[in-house]
Amino acid sequence: MLEKLQQAFAFEEKALHFRAKRQEVISANIANENTPGYKARDIDFASRLSEEMGKIQTTSTAGMTSEMATSGISVTQPGHIDSTQMEGGESGLMYRVPYQTSIDGNTVELESEKSRATENAMHYMSVSNTLQQKFLWWTRFLQDTR
Repeated sequence: MLEKLQQAFAFEEKALHFRAKRQEVISANIANENTPGYKARDIDFASRLSEEMGKIQTTSTAGMTSEMATSGISVTQPGHIDSTQMEGGESGLMYRVPYQTSIDGNTVELESEKSRATENAMHYMSVSNTLQQKFLWWTRFLQDTR
């Protein structure tokens, strides 16, 4: 039963993880707005999430139908994503191309960063709300099966 719950929450877990990482990167950009030579960075959220969900599908699709294998919620064990991968090796981080270059070489554009931070926070809240609704559904389901 625990495996089913892990499978049910896998997508939201990964989405929240990458949204939080992206918020950290955007916050670092904002904090370094006045640092000469600082290059703004970002995470390509969609490609990172697709990549990680693809790893999960490859690991856990033995004996499943093609429809089940492509659903993106198949997890056999917790921790399939190495959470230190982005922090240590900074895999998935990209440098952002600025609309206007600064004289000191800094590529942070404060208004764009604020906009990205707000958008990312809204997406984080959306996934969080989805996770909450899913959790409530599973709670009711498990109570009804007793």
